[in-house]
Amino acid sequence: MKTTAHILFILLGASAFLFGFDPAGPPPEKTIAWTTSRLSHQIIPYLNFHEMPLNEALDFIAVMELPKSYKIAIDCSKIKDPKPKVTLTARDLPQLEAIGRVAEAIGADIEISPGSVSLIPRKLVKQPADGKPPKATQPSDPGSGGFPP
Repeated sequence: MKTTAHILFILLGASAFLFGFDPAGPPPEKTIAWTTSRLSHQIIPYLNFHEMPLNEALDFIAVMELPKSYKIAIDCSKIKDPKPKVTLTARDLPQLEAIGRVAEAIGADIEISPGSVSLIPRKLVKQPADGKPPKATQPSDPGSGGFPP
């Protein structure tokens, strides 16, 4: 009886690595909705950057214990400042808010694409020709939910 138990234990122990590498299933289809949801739900417990180079700060924010196919790429290649420095201290920030605070600190905007986030200098972001933001429109009939009759 002990021999059978030992054999089963060895077989299960030797095959355990086969069962442990894909706990999350196949990678999801990366869409903008998936990307924003993921960035909003990944919480960073503590950030303390003091004059940290931009690429190091973004690497720290991007590091999560996830397989590569589940990670969201953060691109700062359009930032031309040779070595922007980031100073930020915060607790319990969603990943999206942390990226936003870093972007504000260096004078950049965020562009979200399926599976990636890019930091873009503010002067490269398209502005309306007259410099004014577009006006929000209201539905003609508030009871219609914005749909025509």
